[in-house]
Amino acid sequence: MTDMTPLSAEIDRLLAGLGLAGVNTFEQLVAEWEVLAGELFATHGRPILLKEGELVVEAESASIPLLKYAVSDLQRRLDERLGPAVVEAIRVRPRPRKG
Repeated sequence: MTDMTPLSAEIDRLLAGLGLAGVNTFEQLVAEWEVLAGELFATHGRPILLKEGELVVEAESASIPLLKYAVSDLQRRLDERLGPAVVEAIRVRPRPRKG
């Protein structure tokens, strides 16, 4: 009989090889975004990618300067909740235009 590796462990290993956060980490980030991010980021931004320690948050163009000003507060909140090595940098970018 061979050793069986849980599918979630294999997926996390493959994602790590691509520099992406594990499935559970990103799911937690998205599911708890309103609590983790605080009102400002929860209202105006949404997480779309966590790769190689960089969290990418999309927002409406008009909100970006305010969100960039508050990035250090978001970083502190994420460090406290997820641990200091999970999100090492935060980049706020505009949402793609529809149409």
